[in-house]
Amino acid sequence: MAQSATTPAALSSRKAVAGSSLLSDYATLFKLRVSVMVVITAGAGFYLASLTSGISPFHAGLIQALAGIAVVTCGSSALNQALERRTDALMRRTSNRPMAAGRISLAHGLLVGFAAIFFGSLYLAHVTNLLTGTLTLLTAVGYVGIYTPLKRITVVNTFIGAFPGALPPLIGWTAVRGIIEWPAIALFAILFVWQFPHFMAIGWMYREDYASAGIRLTPTQPTGTSPPVQRSSSPSSMPSS
Repeated sequence: MAQSATTPAALSSRKAVAGSSLLSDYATLFKLRVSVMVVITAGAGFYLASLTSGISPFHAGLIQALAGIAVVTCGSSALNQALERRTDALMRRTSNRPMAAGRISLAHGLLVGFAAIFFGSLYLAHVTNLLTGTLTLLTAVGYVGIYTPLKRITVVNTFIGAFPGALPPLIGWTAVRGIIEWPAIALFAILFVWQFPHFMAIGWMYREDYASAGIRLTPTQPTGTSPPVQRSSSPSSMPSS
């Protein structure tokens, strides 16, 4: 005889599926692919600053600094999706994100996001220095509090968003040196300039989605001179959404 749906084995299976689904939703909420790229660029700044200081870049401080940066980055992504849950629901590429689809509540997302940013910044200030913790906190504030709301107001958001997007290598540098120096500014400038073609390419690829959601990126409005873009229905974790 088949097991009843209420047997311990069935309940255990359901819990395992629910747990796996929650982990998957957290991976999307934290935009893990984007967070990994942030950690890599911050790590590059840390590595170069360590060489300049004549110390080995592969010491405990590297792991501690990157861990704190990763936590704050994940928190920023969660708050970004909390603010954009309604516009995300209007776009095919983001409609299945956990907050847009209602699988993670607004209160849940806000709590996780604020806690990650607050404690991650404090941790960074403790294990590295106050400047690094402050810069990381300002990066989160710029991304969530300024860039995200501006996306529905003005195309200037791309310029504003390039600032927090370019800060990770500079933050990695200050985690070692404790000061902002010209090499760190050069790293910031390189990433700052790179973001414009990056944003524009994403905006062009998903221009119809962005237009339907009222997001103001320069190339997002369909021109009527090119065929519709074939898009995947799977959610993306690119930083511009």
